[in-house]
Amino acid sequence: MNYILSLLIIGFIHLVHSKIDKDLQTFFKKNKCDQKCTFESGNLTFGTIDLFPSSCETVCADLQLDQRSNLTENELTSVFKNMKHLIGRLKVLNTNYTSGKFLSGLESIECDGNGMLEWGENFKLLEIGLINLTSIICYRVDIWQNFNLTRLNMPNLKILFYPWSKYSLPVKESYIALTFLSTDFCITTNEMATTINVTDYISYKYCEPVLDDKLCKEPVKGCIEIFGDLEITDDTDLEIMKTIEIIYGSLIINGTDIKDFGFLESLKYVASLEKNMEAIIVENNPKLNNITFPRLKVPRPEKLFKIVLCFQKIRSTMKSSIRFTNNNEIISLDPSLCINLRKSMKLDDEYIKINDDNCSEFEETL
Repeated sequence: MNYILSLLIIGFIHLVHSKIDKDLQTFFKKNKCDQKCTFESGNLTFGTIDLFPSSCETVCADLQLDQRSNLTENELTSVFKNMKHLIGRLKVLNTNYTSGKFLSGLESIECDGNGMLEWGENFKLLEIGLINLTSIICYRVDIWQNFNLTRLNMPNLKILFYPWSKYSLPVKESYIALTFLSTDFCITTNEMATTINVTDYISYKYCEPVLDDKLCKEPVKGCIEIFGDLEITDDTDLEIMKTIEIIYGSLIINGTDIKDFGFLESLKYVASLEKNMEAIIVENNPKLNNITFPRLKVPRPEKLFKIVLCFQKIRSTMKSSIRFTNNNEIISLDPSLCINLRKSMKLDDEYIKINDDNCSEFEETL
C-alpha cells in the first residue's frame, strides 16, 4: 500500500511539473522561440553552461542562478554577452554575486503568466546593475532580502507591466516589491516613474537627483517634475504650476483662495516616500468647492503593443493617501464630492480622508 501511495505521489508531482513545463513551452511557441536558442536546463551551473545558447540575442529560458551555479561573475559575463532579450523567467537566488552586471547586455525580459523577475537572498549584492534593460513585461518583480543592496542601477528602464489580455489570461495584480534591503538603499526618480502603471511596495528613500531644466527642487517656469514636497500657498504663482506633471514628494495645498485644482492641469503623478505623510494634503482653503484633479482624474488609457494600460496616479507610504482638513464646509456637507473623487481616481474608500472621515461615511447620508 505504501509503495502504491508513493507511486501516486511521485506521479502527481511529475504531472504538476509537466504542466508547468507545458505552459512554458506553449508560451515559447507563441513567441516563436528558436529551439537552438532555448535553454531547457533551467539552472545554470558549471555542468550546464555548455548547453546555454550563448550566441543568441533572444534566449527562451526558465533561467535560474543560485548557490548551485558555481560560476564567477566573469564567466557569466562571457556566457550572456550576446543575450539582449530573455523570454521566460529569471531568478537570482542565494548567490555571492556583488552585481548583476553580467546581464548588462539584456534589453528586455518578457515572462509567461506564471513567470517573474526575482532577486532574493543575495547577501553580497550591491546593485542589480541591468544598465541596458528597457522593459520588464512580467506581472511580478520581487527584490527581497538582499541586505547590502543600495541601488537598482537600472537607468534605462521605461516599461514595467504585464499584458494579461495578450495571452488571454485572468488578470492578476501586477506589482514590484522592494523589501528587506540595505538601510542605505535608494530609488531614482526615473526608476520610480517606471512603477506608475503597477502596484508598488517600496518604502525606501529617493536617491539625490541630478537636477536640470525639467527636474527641479523649486517650481520655476518650464519645470515638469518636482523633487521633494511641493507646497502651494496664497503667495504661489499658480501659472508656474500648469506645466508640472510629476511630484516626487507630497503635494500640500494650504491657506489659499483657490476654488478648484484647474491650475494643476498637467499633474499626472504624485509619489511620496516620506513615512507617515500623505501624498496629497489639502487644508485651510475656505473657497475650495471642487476637489477633483484634471489629470489625476480617470486614468488616461495608453496603448502599448495594442494593450490598453491604466496607470495608478498617487502613491504613499500611508494607506490614507489624500487628506482634506478645514476647507470649505461644502466639502464635508456634499458627499458627492468625496465619492466622485474616489471613483475618478479608482481608489479604495480608506485612501481619502475628509476631516478624518472616509467617503463611505458620507455615502451613507445619500
